[in-house]
Amino acid sequence: RACSCTAGPLLTQPDFFKRESGAPLLRRNAGFLTSGGLPDTLRERLDRWPALCGADQVSADVAAGGCNDEAALRIFLRDAERTFQDEVHRERMMTLLKRVWPENKDYHQGLGYVTSLLMLFFDGETTLRMLLTLTRDERYTPGYWRAAPEPYVRDAMVYARLVETRHPAVHALLQAACVVPEAYASKWFIGLCVHVLPFEALLSYVEAFLDGGHVFLFKFSLALVDAL
Repeated sequence: RACSCTAGPLLTQPDFFKRESGAPLLRRNAGFLTSGGLPDTLRERLDRWPALCGADQVSADVAAGGCNDEAALRIFLRDAERTFQDEVHRERMMTLLKRVWPENKDYHQGLGYVTSLLMLFFDGETTLRMLLTLTRDERYTPGYWRAAPEPYVRDAMVYARLVETRHPAVHALLQAACVVPEAYASKWFIGLCVHVLPFEALLSYVEAFLDGGHVFLFKFSLALVDAL
């Protein structure tokens, strides 16, 4: 079995869809990704992602040490089981999560979402470098991938204040229903809409985030209120 840091993108495996038929990760694929491989135009877009966020300048070697926290390892296993059906793919996901662990010494399920999505399109080392960039660079979302992500709660409150300013009727309705933003915006902010958007839209969402950083998250969430 190949190490997760050298193995290629999951979608390059000719039997991937057979091995992952019914996998939770693919529930919103909606036929967008197929066993026929990625169209050249999409592959060209994806190939630009590491440089778009600066991950091409990051070394994966600095994430050494792994994870020996038994509670975290159990969560990694459960999340891998909730993501992939194939045991080898689960092991690859868990290995990547263990490599990222030293950055936060903590874990949020959103990291598992993003990891699994990137695994589809990138080799293990590239995936790791992109995850390190997102969890370190102030342009993105450092601190979000913790069990109690205070930076996310802060940003969710900022988002709510913006809704109050721009859409006071919506804010009043949510407040009357005791719906707080930190309880519902996490799938957009922390999980980057994996398991929320159909894959065709999801890739555009992630690409816009890599390009615009955390500012894009606010733009999207406010645009969603506008649209609804």
